[in-house]
This record gives sequence, C-alpha cells and structure tokens, in this order.
Amino acid sequence: MVVATTTVVDVGLAGGDVWKSTLGPASGGGLIGAAWARTSPLADMNAIARTRPASLPTSGPVDWTVVGGGVVGRGENAANPAVARLATMSQLMNALQRRERTNLRLADQDQGTVSWSSLTAPARSRSRDPNDQFRVTANQIRFRGTLRIDNTVKERQMKVDHYLASGSIREAADAAARAKTLGYDGVFSADTGHEPFLPLAAAAHQVQGIDYGTAIAVAFARSPMVVAMTAWDLAELTGGRFYLGLGTQVKAHITRRFSMPWESPGPKMGEFVQAVRAIWDTWQNGTTLNFQGDYYSLTLMSPFFDPGPIEKPQVPIYMAGVGPYMSRLAGELCDGFHAHPFHTVRYLREIVIPNIELGASGAGRSVDDVEMASVVFVVTGRDQAQMDRMRQYVKQQVSFYASTPSYRPVLEVNGWDFGPTLTAMSKRGQWKEMAEVIPDEVVDEVAVVAPLDELGPALKGRYQGILDRVGFYSLSEAALDFTEDEWA
Repeated sequence: MVVATTTVVDVGLAGGDVWKSTLGPASGGGLIGAAWARTSPLADMNAIARTRPASLPTSGPVDWTVVGGGVVGRGENAANPAVARLATMSQLMNALQRRERTNLRLADQDQGTVSWSSLTAPARSRSRDPNDQFRVTANQIRFRGTLRIDNTVKERQMKVDHYLASGSIREAADAAARAKTLGYDGVFSADTGHEPFLPLAAAAHQVQGIDYGTAIAVAFARSPMVVAMTAWDLAELTGGRFYLGLGTQVKAHITRRFSMPWESPGPKMGEFVQAVRAIWDTWQNGTTLNFQGDYYSLTLMSPFFDPGPIEKPQVPIYMAGVGPYMSRLAGELCDGFHAHPFHTVRYLREIVIPNIELGASGAGRSVDDVEMASVVFVVTGRDQAQMDRMRQYVKQQVSFYASTPSYRPVLEVNGWDFGPTLTAMSKRGQWKEMAEVIPDEVVDEVAVVAPLDELGPALKGRYQGILDRVGFYSLSEAALDFTEDEWA
C-alpha cells in the first residue's frame, strides 16, 4: 500500500529559538529537525548525528533543491562550499527516509533560500537522549520561504512466521502444514534441542509454497563448508525459499558444549559469512575457491565434492545479534538481521537500526537492503486467566535475559535498573523468584499484550515499518491450536 501526503511547513528560524530536534544535535538538524518536529517527531537519530562536517563560512543566499538524493546549487553561490553543506543535509534526509521506510522529497517551489554564516554544529551528546537540545541563533541559519515535504509512505507487508517447538523431527512436517493452512508465511527452526537444519528438510520435502529458515544455527559449532553445503541443498529443496540465519552463541556454549575454539566473535562471524558466500560462488559460477582469512582458510574444491549450480542461488543470510557491533556487521554484509526477542521498540530504533544504517552506508548499501526479523514476546489468550499465565511466563523469560550482562544495554536504554539484582539472584539459584522483580510495565514494553482477537492489530501497530518478519516467542505450538476464524 502506498499513502501519499504533502505537508507544507512555514519555517522561520529566529535567533534564540530552541528546538527539540529528533535528529539530535547534528549539523543541519536545525532546519530539517525543526521543520519535521512540527509534523511527525521521530526517534533519536544517533547514527546520523555522528556525521558532523566542519564549519563552512559563506555569505549571501543559496537557492537549493534536492535532486535524486544529491544537491544542486543554483544562483550566485552555486560553486560555494555551502553546496557541500547542503549535500550533507540531503544525506540526513536520505537516512531519515531509509530509517522510516519513507520517501521524502524537498521541493523549493516557492524559491526558498538558505543563508549560512560560520555554522558549526555543537558537539554531539553522549547520552543517547532523544530529547537532546541545541540552540539555533541568528548568526547560524536563516531560512525564508516554504519548505515542502512530500511524504510518500511505502508500507511493506510484514510477514508472520511460525517457529518450530523443540519437538520431534517427525512432527516438523505436520507443524509446517498446519502453519501454512493458518496463513503463516514461513517456518523457522532454532539450534536448541534438535539440529536446526534437519526439521526444515523433513518439512520442506512435504510442504512447499512457504519460506523456511534457521533462526538461528550456531555458526561457530560448524565449518563454513558444512553450513554452505546444507544451506545449498535446502535452497534447492525449497525452490529458493530458504533463509540461512546464523548466530555466534556465547563462549561457554562454544567451548564447553561444542568443544570449539572461542575467538573474536564479531570479526570471525563476518569472515564466516564471507567464506560461505565464496563457497557458493565456486559452486554456482565455477570460480576457484581461494578464501584465506584470519580464522578460515578454504582453498580446495575438486569436482567430486562440488554439488554444482542451482536454479536460485541467491540464498539470503541473516545474522543474529544484540549490540552495536553485530548490527553494524549485518548492515555491512547480510541480507537480514535477527533481533533478539529481549528488546523494546526504543532499543531497536536507538541502537539496532542506526548501527545497521552505519554498517550499510559504509559498504555502499542502504538499510533497506537488510530485512529486520525477530521473534517477539506475546501476552495473549482467549480470556484473562490465559493472559495472566502467559504474562507470568514472559516475566520469567525476561528475568533470565535481564540477569545476563550481555543484555544489559537493553536495560540501560530503557532506564531499568534491576539487572544487578537479577544477576545476584541467579547466582543464588533463585530462578523462580526472579520473575517477581519484573514489573508489569516492563512486560508491556517488551511484549505485545492484547487479547487474542486484538493481537493482529496490536502486533502491526507496534512493529509495522520496523520489522519485516515476526514470529512469536511465547506462543509457538499454542498458536497452532487457534481456529482459522480466530487466526483471521
């Protein structure tokens, strides 16, 4: 669906005006941020605020327009360095449109003019506070005319996926068939109580016409060659509808459960993805396999072990992560990002998405090249008793994640201070009691809370435009008990 609207904003930046710009104190934020703050405030754009050009002194008016994401200067100052300054503003606008899944076009039909005078952006706040303020003074920016924002919102259809419970492989095909009947878009498996690829093969052999994927397979428990081969076969079996989701796991599991070495997980994961793609390129295009990195060396592929090309060789790779590094890495290298279920919308907007944006832009890509997926906590039911039981279950899961230092950034962004308390309780083995530390307000932020007949609109209201694929952490097989009328 495409919804086209035009907002006309008269912008007059008088000396001494104070604006709360959702762009944060980035240079150029005064003009764009002030105008946009009057129409539709957005989340803090920390990643964009990091681009802070040097002072560009100039004088006189500069007519301007945005053309295809760049800036064309016109009039007496067309060759002035201020044009580069305006190009930076254009980049901010482009980042804004990618962030909000929106097309934005600035039109100076009324011949608005901008003049600059020794403009230097203030230092960026370190606080990540979306209400960061900065002051526009008379000798910084003058704008006269009308700023037109043509806002064409392109809504992507958010896909809903079924995540297999940790049951028998024999049950995978029946679960996939039921999920397809209920209207799920895909079936995904996790690397928990069963090997993650085998249930998908069992299901895909019998049930076609839906997506399949791992969410996730532990990369460091396997060789890139083994993963490449398995994913290649599943891509062929599913008719090109297999999604390879990879994650690092944590050190204890890699070293003690899988008996594999633990090395710099971020760089090693990036190399793993590149190695898998190099192998696929050899099989599809006949290139010589010669991948040599810091962690993996793959230089042998004889014809006997080469499966050869497949009809649809573009296998999407999704990377799982929590913090900024893995988010940036996904933006740089991957087709998608599996956000951890322990998140809030605020955390996705302020930490995950801006860092995906940074990684993507550094690699000459767009954030739109990276799909966002997550399984999310849900509190729902046919009656209040069911919802209360599910709320308690979510509290138990949240308390477990919040006790782990790896997930502390989620707490910090949301201003929650119960992490150390939960960590201490976990060390004393007070697992059941930990759930009582989690307030209902936290559950309301982490989980989608709605009666069964209102779950669809609630899910869309929270995640439309943020997630491209969503699954249910706390529903799983229970969702398969819904009638078709209830699911509709």
